[in-house]
Amino acid sequence: MRSRRPVLLIALAAVAATVAYSWWDPAVAAAGLSPDDVALDWLAPLVAAVAMAFVAALRRGTERGAWALFAVGTACWAAGSLMWAVVLLTGTAMSDPGPADVFFLATPAAWVAGLIVRAGGRRRDEAGPGVIDGLLAAVATLLLLGLAIRQLTSISEIGPATLVELAYPIGDAIVITLLGRALVRRDDPDPRVPVLLIVGWAFIGLADVIYLLLHAFGTYGDEPALLDSPWTTGFVVLLGAALLARRERGSSPEASVPAAASAPSPPRSAVPIVLAAVAVLVGLLDVSL
Repeated sequence: MRSRRPVLLIALAAVAATVAYSWWDPAVAAAGLSPDDVALDWLAPLVAAVAMAFVAALRRGTERGAWALFAVGTACWAAGSLMWAVVLLTGTAMSDPGPADVFFLATPAAWVAGLIVRAGGRRRDEAGPGVIDGLLAAVATLLLLGLAIRQLTSISEIGPATLVELAYPIGDAIVITLLGRALVRRDDPDPRVPVLLIVGWAFIGLADVIYLLLHAFGTYGDEPALLDSPWTTGFVVLLGAALLARRERGSSPEASVPAAASAPSPPRSAVPIVLAAVAVLVGLLDVSL
């Protein structure tokens, strides 16, 4: 049985990051400085990206490529956060959507690519179903959030800014769906790694949904606030997952998985199907009311 101590330490670090974010923001703002001087917004994903790069260096085959893509995607988020830090420190303006969104949206895109590469390395027939499940989750998320915006706000039509904001939770849903498939397939020798990755992305997805809804209501401010803390918490959890994954030195899926022709099909995750069914049901209820 694997030790629970690393998971508890990661949980404590995540809680500490959330508390630090919520405490430092008012304290630093009261001192007349920008809250981004604290650097939690971009430092957490940057350190997580470095840890993922170390994991990639220790792995072989498609595992190395997958973790390298995770590292690149996470580094893109750090770059986008650093751009916002510079904007706040200098008092300049950034368009919405703006250049930082390119880096932010590259994060889930790189993770999706890495997860598809990883799945294809384990079984040749696994990448296709993963893409289908990801598309199901994306469409369901788009429908649910689109209905929420329509019902809860006065927005009559969705403009470019809202479309970009919708892209974030849609990307999160795809990443979480593919991570769920990895957990079901038991891609990692240590099952704590995919669980922590899912938890980390769940925090990021929560922050993205909050960001979307606050923008829809017109109440979101550029200065970091407590409601932004799930982003930092999520990347701290992803950092913990990468540190755990470093223990599995040199692991390669090609070395531990039988040939695709003789291997049994992995169990399918019902999450995207259930999510799509709920979205269709909510859509039908919305039309009928």
